[in-house]
Amino acid sequence: MTGEELFLLALEDLEERLQLTRRQYDVLCASSLLRKLLWDGKRSLLPQVCEARGATVTFTIRDWPIPDPVIGNIPLAPDSSHPTLDLALGEFLERPALGVGGHNPHDRRWRSR
Repeated sequence: MTGEELFLLALEDLEERLQLTRRQYDVLCASSLLRKLLWDGKRSLLPQVCEARGATVTFTIRDWPIPDPVIGNIPLAPDSSHPTLDLALGEFLERPALGVGGHNPHDRRWRSR
């Protein structure tokens, strides 16, 4: 199986699991698929497929100031009432999307050592 075939199957599986979400298990499986697609560095499927095809991927998100402290989720989905921001994969993955207890989980000062 090629990386491209695995990429397409992972996208199909992700779409199915996001439609189900009837159990916590489906959400856990979806998060695992997202990790395979995006997060595992050079082993992740998206960069492999892009490199093989000479393509780039841009994530268009809501250009929203990141509050400090971050509490709860930060909306990323674009909408017509907010400007948008285009990010490369690395920039997208570095962008905070959730805060716990008023802390930004991406802030290295907050992480346990």
